[in-house]
Amino acid sequence: MSSSSKYKIKGALAASLTAFKKDLSLDIKLTIKHGQDLLDQGLDGVVFFGTTGEGNSINIQEKKQFIDTLVNEKFENDKVMIGTGSCALPDAIDLTRYSVEAGIYDCLILPPFYYKNPKDEGLFAYFSEIIQKVANEKLKIQIYHFPAVSQIPISHKLIEMLLKEYPENITGIKDSSGDENNMLSMCENFDDFDVYAGSETYFLPVLKAGGAGTITATANITAKKCVEVYKAFNENSDIVEKLQHELSNERALLQKACSSVGFSSGLKIIMSSLKNDDQWKICRPPFAMANDSTAKEVVSIFNS
Repeated sequence: MSSSSKYKIKGALAASLTAFKKDLSLDIKLTIKHGQDLLDQGLDGVVFFGTTGEGNSINIQEKKQFIDTLVNEKFENDKVMIGTGSCALPDAIDLTRYSVEAGIYDCLILPPFYYKNPKDEGLFAYFSEIIQKVANEKLKIQIYHFPAVSQIPISHKLIEMLLKEYPENITGIKDSSGDENNMLSMCENFDDFDVYAGSETYFLPVLKAGGAGTITATANITAKKCVEVYKAFNENSDIVEKLQHELSNERALLQKACSSVGFSSGLKIIMSSLKNDDQWKICRPPFAMANDSTAKEVVSIFNS
């Protein structure tokens, strides 16, 4: 069995950066403009309020205002995922319901991550409560598996439990574990379940295994090459391996460039340089604003 193609956005998706103003307030307009720029480059979708998008530094009301503006500006809702997970179950329910009622059905949901070593039954209850309280058949949950950050792994047993009970609402996973075998195993073992690699390094292997594609932060910069890989894959092009190798090298260079400051700060520094706009350097605490020498070093490595 392979991952289903009947549900959601397929291909290359960017985990969008989030723009902030000098007073650290959310710059909704600039963030949406950036999301549109990513789609205009040919990407298949954009995810707002993930890890690199500083989603856990943004409150519920800000996210609701963002969703309202996204809808009012007639953004392509069928190409959007919203990060709606929260440590507080009522907040996760509230924001997920708000997103779905606004017509954005794909919700990337991080498990509650403050309390460590929860049982699968507890995590099942978390996702189950969201589904039951939102009570909308159009809700499509993408589970967010990022154990290096959340320290809450998503087991295959949990996925089996959720798919058995909620096959129409539990529809995929973003696997940011960096464990290629885990990604490929899910592609093989779970039907009607879309697997997205959390790094474009695994884009082609996941596609070949029947997965949905990739959701990756570095696509803020590597969008063009991601689009080329997906197009070549769909066309059975004999250069797809070469393109994937080039894409993996771009990812490795970005990891190197951002290593001293982290992806959120590093990608924003590079984005600031590419757009010639210092506002893109701004992160919310606890991320610190990079000084000029650090920013120059990041850009220098990226341009090497």
